[in-house]
Amino acid sequence: MKSKKIVPTKHLRWLAPLGLGLILAIIAYRVVPTTLPPPTPMPTVKDAAAGTVTPMAIVFDEIAPLAATEAAEPAELSIPAINMRVHVEPMGWRVQIINDKRTTDWWLPNAAAGWHLNSAKPGMAGNVVFSGHQLLGEAVFAPIALGDTQLGQDILLTDLKSRIFVYRIVEVTDPIEISSDPTVEEQIAAAYLSQAGTPRLTLISGWPDFTSTHRVFVIAELQGMLQEEGGSHREKCQECRKNLLYADRTNFWDRFVQ
Repeated sequence: MKSKKIVPTKHLRWLAPLGLGLILAIIAYRVVPTTLPPPTPMPTVKDAAAGTVTPMAIVFDEIAPLAATEAAEPAELSIPAINMRVHVEPMGWRVQIINDKRTTDWWLPNAAAGWHLNSAKPGMAGNVVFSGHQLLGEAVFAPIALGDTQLGQDILLTDLKSRIFVYRIVEVTDPIEISSDPTVEEQIAAAYLSQAGTPRLTLISGWPDFTSTHRVFVIAELQGMLQEEGGSHREKCQECRKNLLYADRTNFWDRFVQ
């Protein structure tokens, strides 16, 4: 017995392309990955004549280094080129006895960059020194361990008087192995933590980002102070400043020694 060929009626033939289109749409939906929104771009300025967009320039006034009586403690540190912005806390040290030997141990904040209390203040002559975790806590210095900091990038350092000082990166060291030899560590400290020489800023991070066998030092030289009319740059820091709580700063040492 011969099978009878079933032919769609003219009323049902239009369903074929519709069904095929529906199948293709379902396949496309399943295979196209979900994309995350792009990160917020840095402020830009459009050149109307050329039709191009370039990063906003940081405009600053050259200044002479501040006197100690004019300087204030740091509050915030940011590197606009890599969208890095971190809160700053003063970082002291405590004396410990290890293997019957008296030694000092730095107290490093978990969620902020630690400003070395024995280093310069923003805008002063000398060396403003910061250390930060690249692995523990909020890993605020992870971008340094990942190699994001580059020569020529500007570091904006805001003090407690809301002044913003501009430092430009002039050196990023190769990873330097952490040594158990105190003499080697003293030589490294003398090379990168000295307060003599050009007014500058030094960032210290562990390396790599998944452990801490080495250190990386980022050195930046003072360029000047952000111009007052550069409101757009100042506005970028306003929201962070509102979140900084310094009401108990006067009790820092009381909390530190407890």
